[in-house]
Amino acid sequence: MPNHNPTVRALAAVAALEQTPPEPELSEEEAEARALAEQMDQLERRLRLRALRAQRLELYRLHRHHEIGDDVVRKVLGELDMSEANLGQVK
Repeated sequence: MPNHNPTVRALAAVAALEQTPPEPELSEEEAEARALAEQMDQLERRLRLRALRAQRLELYRLHRHHEIGDDVVRKVLGELDMSEANLGQVK
């Protein structure tokens, strides 16, 4: 029968983590490759965020000039918001 006590479950989870073997050390080349991949991911996120912001600005411009209506603005803004949220935090 599983224990439903949150403290016991938390202690069991910590014990399981402590038993996990440490990751093997990376070679210098592997560490550089990982760092470069992280930098590329961050750059891609920044570029995507800038593109979303440019789309948002154009959307506002179109609305201001009465080229699109309120319903379209709301729908597209919602999609832009979701896309931005899916990108996560940029470091």
